[in-house]
Amino acid sequence: FPSHDRVVFLFLSIFPVILSSCAIVDGKNDFVKVFLVFLAAFCYFFHIRVIDDRRDFEHDSLYHKDRPVQSGLISLSDLRKLDVFAVSIFFLISLFSNFYSLFLAFLAFGYTYFAMNEFYIKEKIRKNFYFYNAINLMQMILLQFYIYSFFSEGIAINNLIVLHFIFVIVGTLMFEFLRKLKIPNSESTGKDTYSWHIGFGRALIIYGLLSFGNAFTFFLLIANLGGENIWIIFALPYLMVLFSIYYNWVNKSKKSSGVLGVVSLFVYIVFNVVIYLLK
Repeated sequence: FPSHDRVVFLFLSIFPVILSSCAIVDGKNDFVKVFLVFLAAFCYFFHIRVIDDRRDFEHDSLYHKDRPVQSGLISLSDLRKLDVFAVSIFFLISLFSNFYSLFLAFLAFGYTYFAMNEFYIKEKIRKNFYFYNAINLMQMILLQFYIYSFFSEGIAINNLIVLHFIFVIVGTLMFEFLRKLKIPNSESTGKDTYSWHIGFGRALIIYGLLSFGNAFTFFLLIANLGGENIWIIFALPYLMVLFSIYYNWVNKSKKSSGVLGVVSLFVYIVFNVVIYLLK
C-alpha cells in the first residue's frame, strides 16, 4: 500500500503524461476525459502494486521487512479489498469510454493476472532478473495504449504519436530503473536491484543514458510541434538531471538519491507540460 509520498509521486508522474497524451492524440482540452483516464490509470497502477506485494510477499518478508505489509501497517487481506474497489472503478470508467479502450482494459487486466502468477513458469523467469522486469514492464506499455485509445477510437499513426510513445516508454524505463537503483549502503541481500547486478556506477551511467534518450526524444517532439527554436531553453532543466546524477555518484547518500529522484521527476513534468502547451 503506497505511503503518502508514493501517492504524490504517482500523481505527479501519471497526470502530466495523460495531459501530453491527450494533446498528441486529441488536441483538445477535454478535462473530463483527462480526469477519467487519470483515475483509471491510477487504479490500474494501484492494482499492479497490489499484485507486486502479493507476488513478492515471501521475498519481501525476508529482505524488506520495513515495507508496509511486512511491518504490519496494512495486511494483504485489506489490500485485496482495496484492489477489488480499484479494479471496479477501472472497468466502470472503461465501460463508458469506447470499444477500443474497453478491449485494452480487458487485455491489460488479463496480462496482470498472468504476471501475478508469473506466467506459471516462476522457476524459469525468476532466474533472469532483466527478463523478469521486462515482462512486467509490458503492463506499462499496455496502459499507454489504453490512454491513447481513451482519447480517440481510431488513432492515426504518425511521427508525433510514435515519438510521444517512445518518449513515454523511455520515461517509464527511466523511473523503473531509478526505483531499483540503490546507493551501496542501502542495498539488501535480496539481489533485486539493477545496482546490485551491475554495480552502482554502471547503473548510474545507464540511468544517464535513459534520461538522455528521454530528453532527446522530447527535443524531437517539440521540433515537430514547431518549437525547434526554443529547445535550448528546455535543455537547461535537463542539465539539472546530469548534475544530480553526478551529485549522487559523488555523495552516495539518501539525500543525493532523493535529489536525483525529485529533479528527474520535475524535469519529466516540465517536458510533458511543454508538449501539452505546444500542441
